[in-house]
Amino acid sequence: MKLLHLLTSLPRNKVFGKTLVEVKGVSEDSRQVSKGYLFVAVPGLMVDGHGFINKAIGKGAKTIVGEKDYQDLNIPKGITYVKVKNSRKYFGILASRFYGNPSKKLKVIGVTGTKGKTTTCHLIYHILTNTGNKSGLVSSIEAKIGNTPVNHHPLREIQKKDNGND
Repeated sequence: MKLLHLLTSLPRNKVFGKTLVEVKGVSEDSRQVSKGYLFVAVPGLMVDGHGFINKAIGKGAKTIVGEKDYQDLNIPKGITYVKVKNSRKYFGILASRFYGNPSKKLKVIGVTGTKGKTTTCHLIYHILTNTGNKSGLVSSIEAKIGNTPVNHHPLREIQKKDNGND
């Protein structure tokens, strides 16, 4: 997919470089970048993704999306940089567009209230799974896609740090 096509899903932004670049994947994790990828530099609570731009380029990223000014970064010639106001927000939009808007194919059930949310979520998950429906689960205890646990649960990491258990 061409970068130009991906950028049509974003509000007008400053682009430094070519927009007819072929994008072969989208990631905000420099460790997951491969040749031809678009890397989104997302500022985090502990680490700023802009610090991993050169690593992503070294792994083959041809396009970088970030919040910092182009002139403040050391982007090599031949790499396209797109400056946005909120790279976390735009990462979701770009990834969704690149991967064919998968959330439009999902049905989501949300559970709110004061007590019993985790129990209710697990009951719904088991009912759906045992009746042959593909389902996933995200709760304060665990996250699953089908029957496969998702190892990295950001809430769990934050809870560990808050409790001094890192």
